[in-house]
Amino acid sequence: MQKKIISCPYFSLASFNINSAIKVDRKSKNAGHEGLDSAKYIPEYTQSLANNLKFYNFDILCLQEVVSGPYNQAKALAEYLDYPYFSQFAMSDNHNVKGALMGNLTLSRYPILEEKGVLGYKPAVISMPEGWTVQDKGLLSTKIILPTGIININNVHLLSTYHFEFSSKEWKKMWSSLNQKLQKNTQQSVCIGDFNHSPEIIEKNIPQFRKVFNYIKTAETHYSHRTLDHLYVSSDIAVTDVKIIDNEYSDHFILAGELKIN
Repeated sequence: MQKKIISCPYFSLASFNINSAIKVDRKSKNAGHEGLDSAKYIPEYTQSLANNLKFYNFDILCLQEVVSGPYNQAKALAEYLDYPYFSQFAMSDNHNVKGALMGNLTLSRYPILEEKGVLGYKPAVISMPEGWTVQDKGLLSTKIILPTGIININNVHLLSTYHFEFSSKEWKKMWSSLNQKLQKNTQQSVCIGDFNHSPEIIEKNIPQFRKVFNYIKTAETHYSHRTLDHLYVSSDIAVTDVKIIDNEYSDHFILAGELKIN
């Protein structure tokens, strides 16, 4: 029997950078970026990951680094996890599966009213030392109809300074672009995902964003003892519980919360 951790009027929400569902050797120097020459392992890993996630039965699940083509990992996960509604936004080259893209996926128990993929900022294609390229990152914005009202879910995956080769000019453009897009939905809104930055850096680069969204403090969300995955909510959203769940499928941990529309 699946474990249902939240009931109405509350809803459960989680974010997880799944690293394309490829189990990570955290002792490796390149943990999370091992790279595969073939996509043949992805279906097997996807089903294994789904079996792991079924236990939690989140109402809304936001995933990052989901494979898009030739294998449709989004559709497979929706089917394995029995989510009737899902939205996907492919954004960049996949650093684990050659010839495939990756992006964000939002899975929901409730109807999705509206969806929109937004690039946070698109720099010139950057070649990484590992042999893959970074083209763009951003967010997947969805409006979901809960029993208690409509909620705006922003599923976020941002570039880090490493991707910009520590170019402060390019970095600031990304923050400015992201801030402008997120400021358009400031009521009954949640921003959750892999920000690739500490909360201090986020607050420093887009202080006006923090005036609109409340930051929910969490423990470390990455195996490197950093907090890179975050949860921000508008003032009309209450967060009654938040937890970090370790998982062998990624260099990131699961960030989960119990929320309520005030």
